Amino acid sequence: MPNMPWFRFYSETLDDRKIKRICTATGQPKALIVGTWATILALANDSPERGVLLISDDIPMTNEELIDETGLDQADFEAIVGIMLDLNMLDVDDQGAYLVTKWDNRQFKSDHSSPRVAKHREQKRQGLDDCNATPPLQEQPDGVIDSETDTESETDTEPDAEEDSLGADAPACDADYQEIRLAWIELFPKKPKPRENNATLRDKARTRMKKAHFQQFWRPALERAARSQFCNDGSWFDLAWFLKNDDHYERCLNGKYDGGGARAGPRSALDSSLAAIDQVLGGE
Repeated sequence: MPNMPWFRFYSETLDDRKIKRICTATGQPKALIVGTWATILALANDSPERGVLLISDDIPMTNEELIDETGLDQADFEAIVGIMLDLNMLDVDDQGAYLVTKWDNRQFKSDHSSPRVAKHREQKRQGLDDCNATPPLQEQPDGVIDSETDTESETDTEPDAEEDSLGADAPACDADYQEIRLAWIELFPKKPKPRENNATLRDKARTRMKKAHFQQFWRPALERAARSQFCNDGSWFDLAWFLKNDDHYERCLNGKYDGGGARAGPRSALDSSLAAIDQVLGGE
């Protein structure tokens, strides 16, 4: 029995820009995206720790269980949830559980945040402090997302050429991100340029750089992806996707996308035909 058998849901969800972006990227109707989001919120509400997708105190829900709950097929689930992660509607904690990122803001239970959520948020705040990063914008109430203040996506283009320069006294973790960012701009000139001051991407780069394998092979992985027509043509393939986890860059390094065949990451109806999707599902 959930400790709170109801949760707040807001009608502005229907006009939220992130919901619309997911619809555009996946080619799915708004009703399906809103329904998926509502299902995720309901599951988070019924969880042993509100706002976290768990089946018991320390056991996260699996993707297979979420696919069953949402009624989506695997490809659509991966596409929709992948973009929700990119848009910071969802996050994943260090135990692999999905979090609704701003659950407490709209459910008005901030004084009862679960230990897991509090720990995760403190780790992210500490990460920003360690890197001398600009603090995040003031959080907006978020039963869905901060509609009118979502001004910087992870693939925003550079506002002007002046922001391309890297300050000489930039902290080391920022320098790592800037090196990766400039390599991206060099190798993928037709794709949107990541912003120099994108704190989210800087944080992801810092996380990946903690591992020696990534330090050694991120550049070869990017170079191999740059030779893939599939990566170049896919709107899903951006720097946020590349840095999201170890699996993504390793797929590029290992030639998963050579020749434009196999596919992982958000599957978009705008990016490929049904025949290409059939090819993908047959190869995975």
